[in-house]
Amino acid sequence: EPIDNLPEHPIEFSGSEPGDFYGDNEKPVFFGHYWLRGQPSLYKNNICCLDYSIAKQGKLVAYRHDGEKILDPENFVYV
Repeated sequence: EPIDNLPEHPIEFSGSEPGDFYGDNEKPVFFGHYWLRGQPSLYKNNICCLDYSIAKQGKLVAYRHDGEKILDPENFVYV
């Protein structure tokens, strides 16, 4: 779906929140093709989205991972 057609408000979930499916003690996971906006931030301490809509004048985002299990927002790099 084109980003311009997506709703501006968060999707409501019944029951658990999406982050509840991936435990705090799991390995860090990085994903994209989600198209976030604004300042890059962690979804949880071990969940990181790297897709900030570069194709729509957003940010090109990377994360400098050094093997840490708890991700650090200071390790985002973007232009």
